[in-house]
Parts: sequence; structure tokens; C-alpha cells
Amino acid sequence: MPDRTAPDLSTDCAGIKSPNPFWLASAPPSNSGEQVLRAFEYGWGGAVWKT
Repeated sequence: MPDRTAPDLSTDCAGIKSPNPFWLASAPPSNSGEQVLRAFEYGWGGAVWKT
């Protein structure tokens, strides 16, 4: 039976560590802290906040 473990998608870019390379862009889905926390709960690796 093949090994069914998930691959390691973690990244390290300029010292910023992320569990995976999938980040929310600076857009309505990342307008509030509550939305970003929810995204992290669903597995997103990070978020870009508006400046």
C-alpha cells in the first residue's frame, strides 16, 4: 500500500516561515483580522495586509 502522508509544503522566504506557499492577497478576503484568522483555520499559509 502506498504511503499516504501529506507532502511537506513549508516554505522559508527571507526568514518568513510558512506552512505552505498559499497566501491570501491584499483583497476583500483579508480585510479584517477575523477573516484572516478564519483563513488560517482553513489552512492558508499567510496573508498580505493592505498598507
